[in-house]
Amino acid sequence: MSYNKKNVFKHELLRLKNEKIREYFEKAVELLPDYFFEIPASSTGKYHPEYATGPGGLVRHTKAFFHILADLLDLEFIPFSDDEKDIMLGAALVHDGCKSGIPKQAYSAADHPLIAAEYLKNAEGLKGMLSEEQEQFCYN
Repeated sequence: MSYNKKNVFKHELLRLKNEKIREYFEKAVELLPDYFFEIPASSTGKYHPEYATGPGGLVRHTKAFFHILADLLDLEFIPFSDDEKDIMLGAALVHDGCKSGIPKQAYSAADHPLIAAEYLKNAEGLKGMLSEEQEQFCYN
């Protein structure tokens, strides 16, 4: 099935203040495997709430995580710059992007956030979109 992937997270991506960081994560979302947009958050249903089960559950889980993180980052005493907050929010959108590995396997890969980070860090379409400092914050 074909998706307009960045539209799935249109409202979330618009929360990113820095246009360059937003463009980076729009492209990163477009590069995620199609299965990300179809599968439940948990392959067994044991580790996530009911709203995150069934088809599209991983997207619902990701949206919930994003909005909870956004609320936390809005607290006045949180000591991150706006760019750092944007990168953390963008990372929330893609953290489960390779949840079932590459290629897709039946169950969640235990190291799926690391797989997603490596997948995106090496993606040709993303190279040079972030400053060196932003990329360091994003991947370290």
